This record gives sequence, structure tokens and C-alpha cells, in this order.
Amino acid sequence: MTSRCFNPTCGTPFRYFRSGKIFAISSASRKNETGDTEYFWLCGACATAYNISVSAAGAVMLEASVPASVAPGQISVPIAP
Repeated sequence: MTSRCFNPTCGTPFRYFRSGKIFAISSASRKNETGDTEYFWLCGACATAYNISVSAAGAVMLEASVPASVAPGQISVPIAP
């Protein structure tokens, strides 16, 4: 189990399941033959802005979440009054 937020700029310690998101990633998806599952956690603040994914090379990486209101290919830009 993880002890800190996966976001390297955050580092919030993991204490409770009630805040944030836990990601279970099979080592088989990381091109490791053992098939064990590894757990990664994002704190509540980071979970709203980021997701954890696995790259084609098998590296676990942090990626920005796309807001649900923005369709793929669209860019949300605030307009100044």
C-alpha cells in the first residue's frame, strides 16, 4: 500500500480511505510477468485534477484530468469580461 499521494509535488500522507482515490494497477499491464497488483493513491485535492495511468512503455504516470464539461478536442478558455 502507498503511504503518500502519488503526485510528487504534493506528498500528502495517506491516512484514511475517505479522501482521494486509490488506483490498483496490475504489474502485468506494466509488462512485468509476476501479475502482482500495485496500489497508488491520489489525495482528495489531487484526485480532482489528476489521474494515474500506465504508459505504453509500462511506466506509471500522473496525467491531468479532462473536465467532464469539455469534449475531446475542445479547449476550455476563460473569457475576460
